[in-house]
Amino acid sequence: MIIQFLLTAVFLLTLFVTWRRARQQAIRRWEAIVWSAFWLGATALVWRPTFSTVIANLVGIGRGSDLIFYLSIVLLFVLVFRQFVAMDRMERHIT
Repeated sequence: MIIQFLLTAVFLLTLFVTWRRARQQAIRRWEAIVWSAFWLGATALVWRPTFSTVIANLVGIGRGSDLIFYLSIVLLFVLVFRQFVAMDRMERHIT
């Protein structure tokens, strides 16, 4: 039960930071909206973990925790790829 409160506090803090960065124009508004949906969805899953199992069963995965793990790995790959593209673009711009 304590972990739910801790994770909720972390997710709400990241939601606040997301919109602060959007106001500073460090990220685009649509990116802030996508990240906000992500943080709110994560908060919902913290309070209703059975929902992830229902979604996992719909897509053919046995456990909700497995679904979250798979999605996390995919998200990390996408973010690393975006970083790679940004760094490559920056290197090309510098040279």
